[in-house]
Amino acid sequence: MRITNNMLTRNYLRGMNKNLSNLTKSNDKLSSQRSFSKASENVADANRALRIRRLLTDNERNQSTIEDTRNRFAAAEDSLRTLNTVIQNVTDKVTQGMSGTVNAEDREIISREITNLQEEVLTLSNAKFGDKYLFASAGNEKNTAPFTVNDTGKLIYNGNATAVDDMVENANGKPATDNGDGTTTDISYNGTNYLDIGLGFETANGKVDTRTAIKSTLSGAEIFGFGTDAAGNPKNLHSLLGKISQDIKEGNTETLATDLSSLKKAHTNLLLHITDIGNTTSFADQIKTTLENDEVNLKASQTSIEGVDLSEEIMYNKNFEMAWTVTLQLGSKILPQSIFDFLR
Repeated sequence: MRITNNMLTRNYLRGMNKNLSNLTKSNDKLSSQRSFSKASENVADANRALRIRRLLTDNERNQSTIEDTRNRFAAAEDSLRTLNTVIQNVTDKVTQGMSGTVNAEDREIISREITNLQEEVLTLSNAKFGDKYLFASAGNEKNTAPFTVNDTGKLIYNGNATAVDDMVENANGKPATDNGDGTTTDISYNGTNYLDIGLGFETANGKVDTRTAIKSTLSGAEIFGFGTDAAGNPKNLHSLLGKISQDIKEGNTETLATDLSSLKKAHTNLLLHITDIGNTTSFADQIKTTLENDEVNLKASQTSIEGVDLSEEIMYNKNFEMAWTVTLQLGSKILPQSIFDFLR
């Protein structure tokens, strides 16, 4: 078989291109630290890598959701703990106002102090975290302040026609409007939203399984109180402080004893909600820790599939570089001389 210059040239160029391709791919792997850059290079591993990337994306989203919710609930807990201090302060002032030695001028001062604390309660009720009201409940977090006082001095929750003090409990203990015929209608914007956090969001009998999701809203009506108690006093803290202020001003010492009892009940309700918020925050912390551990494991799996063994690849790279250098040196002996070589 006769070997021509064209055959030598073609074989040389084929080998040169192969060596250059090997060196280029190796350089790409070292710079990107990825074992492949196209799915066609390794279809099986590419499918596994894409699946892990989807899991990492979901994990990142769930962590962000939990972190935002946790921060909001922590802010809500801070507001309620401040309110707890306000109630303790009011309790001391009510006890002082019940004393028979307090004159009318002193009662006026105490009444004004409680009125100021009443305004602080309203401010705390309308506390915000970022651009969302903390106690607006589902559907109204970004709209208007959850609690407002209308022209007649009645407290309104989320724009409901029924004033907070006129609300009643439905069969589930939630705030509702009394229809006057033995039935009730739930008020607007008092539902609870739950967020999927990667625990396999599930429902049972039309209700969210709270073990698979995290609550993201807080009902201001339930936390700060609605309706009236057995003594006829408002359960809402803002309204109750208004009544207490008036009773102290008028010197109704007998009524103040009942007011103090109602205040203690409202205080207990507040402490229960602070505990619930704390439990939700703890639950969020536990889930976030789990997700962070899952992220570490997923990234380790991703590295094992997509990553490059640098020490091994550097060795290959040196071999490819040597092969490429030898190929260039052989080229001067294999390729035919041109007229320009003779002219030198």
